[in-house]
Amino acid sequence: MSHLRSRSVKDYASIDPYAEDGVDISLQDDPYSPPMHHAPQFRDPYSEEDLYLDGSPARSLSPKRMPYLDPEDSIAMGLLEWQDHNDAPPSQYVDMDGDDSFQSARAESRAMYRGASAAAIHSPLPMSPRSGPVEPLAAKAYDLSFPDASTDHLSADAFAAREDARTVPWRRHIHRYRQEAAPIAADPAPVPTQASFKKMRRAWLLAALVCLGVLAIALGVGLGVGLSRNKHDSPTSASDPAPSQWADLPKWDWLSPTKKAFGVNLGGWLMLERWMYEDWMVDVGGPNAWDEYRMSQQLGDRMVDVLNAHMDTWITEPDLDRIQSFGMNMLRVPIGYWPFLSTSTTGEPYRNATQLDHLSNLMYWAWKRGLYILFDLHAMPGSQNNDQSSGHNNTKRAANNYAGFYTDENQKYSRQVVSTAIQWIEQHPAKSVVAGFTSVNEPRVYNNPYYLKTLRSFYDYTVDQLSSLNIPLVAHHAFVDKPYEQWRAYARDKGPSRFILDDHPYPAWFQNPLPRNVNTIVQDVCQYGSDLSGFPTPVLMGEYSPVSILNDSSITTELLKTELKVFGWSAGSLFFTYRVNVSAHPLAGEAEPIALKYSMLDMMQPQSPIAHFPRFQNQTPVSDWTNQLTSACGSAPSLAWTPS
Repeated sequence: MSHLRSRSVKDYASIDPYAEDGVDISLQDDPYSPPMHHAPQFRDPYSEEDLYLDGSPARSLSPKRMPYLDPEDSIAMGLLEWQDHNDAPPSQYVDMDGDDSFQSARAESRAMYRGASAAAIHSPLPMSPRSGPVEPLAAKAYDLSFPDASTDHLSADAFAAREDARTVPWRRHIHRYRQEAAPIAADPAPVPTQASFKKMRRAWLLAALVCLGVLAIALGVGLGVGLSRNKHDSPTSASDPAPSQWADLPKWDWLSPTKKAFGVNLGGWLMLERWMYEDWMVDVGGPNAWDEYRMSQQLGDRMVDVLNAHMDTWITEPDLDRIQSFGMNMLRVPIGYWPFLSTSTTGEPYRNATQLDHLSNLMYWAWKRGLYILFDLHAMPGSQNNDQSSGHNNTKRAANNYAGFYTDENQKYSRQVVSTAIQWIEQHPAKSVVAGFTSVNEPRVYNNPYYLKTLRSFYDYTVDQLSSLNIPLVAHHAFVDKPYEQWRAYARDKGPSRFILDDHPYPAWFQNPLPRNVNTIVQDVCQYGSDLSGFPTPVLMGEYSPVSILNDSSITTELLKTELKVFGWSAGSLFFTYRVNVSAHPLAGEAEPIALKYSMLDMMQPQSPIAHFPRFQNQTPVSDWTNQLTSACGSAPSLAWTPS
């Protein structure tokens, strides 16, 4: 999503959508009821009292308590148990985020071991668990374990209740290990006689050799290979499926004339954007938490627990059932760079938590449902657009047409991020769900020829790296003037099998003045259809929304149908975003009802006052369904591409 949402829209008018654009409007109160979803308000998890960060008592609307991890069930405790089980002495501390956080980690008896994926907590006193920052991935050092593939139709609660459940199946470096049940006591062993001692010694030596062989195989796969509980507790257990049992989904065909992407973004989940839940970010991080960058500065290592609690609740497995029930087939998943490259290297304050564990879970959930994923590096070193969507909103740099992403140093870091992310995907058992890869979301080149040249070189690098996965780069046009003309030659050179142009149209927003006539908006949508129809490679509308100041649910619904039809003509469309929590006092975002026009979850509700999101029954190809939707833009053109 581009641009900081600085426009406050508390009292938009009831506008005649068919009036001329120049007609004056009179403001009136917001006609809609209170929001259906409220911002998750977490208390300070490190205070014994319900106080906000400024020390003031909590309001009568008490914030929801942070869903703490039970210390016995925490990642850190699991890591300790794993280490104890293997009798491996801890290595020295790793300073990840500067001297201050390092000293804090020491003072709080929180050890970050080399090669470990979470901070180990040692504390003799009862305290709220504080997870330390997680060491990001190093190239080709990953962790795999395999959840039970037989849980296709279990609810999330039923799945979690299973004794053999793997609700967090993939840890970086070291799989979480927890002894959940005492092993069955064996019969007492007979006291060995001297005659049997040699035989017994041979048996122990043989067992030791077997164990060493198994360990060598495991290490050969890499530190990313997980050590599951059953492998420790029950040598004869076969509940974990082998990698081959996660059979590859059919490869997503971006060139299909009928199979189009129809899906949604999971925005604000694996990285934060304040406008989606502004009240929560202010309550937890303070009024200066304008973005994840500043919130991380404010909270330090405490940010890890905040992120984990947020990721545990913002998107869950039942959400995928709801998404699939509307006939959708693809999820765009924004994520920051910091799980793939240590911020001690880049000098930025972001905290790595369990982003990759949640992403891994999502890939398994998607695999079970036949859904596909567009992997989206939404925030890159130095910020590619100075917007909160890049992790760091910086209006001064934007005013000077400067973006730190284009420096030589940050380009080097960004290539490391791309390479490591691709390697991570390659080793995942459910990697076949990944249909495409976006190496940077919405970069801005500010009409700077050097920036554009640098960006194209970065895209070249990504395309080459993706050859191992045999999936295309889904690349944003960087807001250049006449983007379909400027990127035509580049796209033709790469070919339709390797390059998909990514556009994010908001035809009734991010312009001045905002259009007040529905026909003007529809004409803009039709122009997008004309532009993408003549492009040499498929064009994905990777973000879109019917957001406008026309606060009439029937008008918004019809505009949404028009967008679905036209934006689906080429590669397809992905709505932005799945959910938004409306702010009572928006500064970085919009007020209701404007903000909820970005929330598919709200528009899925049967009695939604915002709009009604169309439901696809999956009885015909997506293209046949979208072509049946009403639109003033005419019928879908016949598009075809030759594989490159």
